[in-house]
Amino acid sequence: MIFRSAEKKGILKKKDSVPPRRRRDRWRKVDRNFSAFIYSLETFVPLVKLGVAEYWKIDANVSRPVRLGKVTVFDRGVFVLRYYRIHIIAGWVFTSLWVAAFTGILKH
Repeated sequence: MIFRSAEKKGILKKKDSVPPRRRRDRWRKVDRNFSAFIYSLETFVPLVKLGVAEYWKIDANVSRPVRLGKVTVFDRGVFVLRYYRIHIIAGWVFTSLWVAAFTGILKH
């Protein structure tokens, strides 16, 4: 939901320089259009590369700050960038816990 709204507001943009296509990627027909679910999955689960996140970047300087009365909270772009970082860290933590639990099950 956050990544989809960030893309609609222009915070998540396509990179100007697209990485060159590798020979082993010839068989894969990856749509370079934005998919919030695929982007979220690729950034959450470590070591999974689906070919979407490498084509998109977060531009934290795009949007205006959020104002609550006379108080300026933060920019929407900064919020998306912080969420992105927490999203990655949570992915590493939960995946590590899942692997630890799975290997513990296999031991018994």
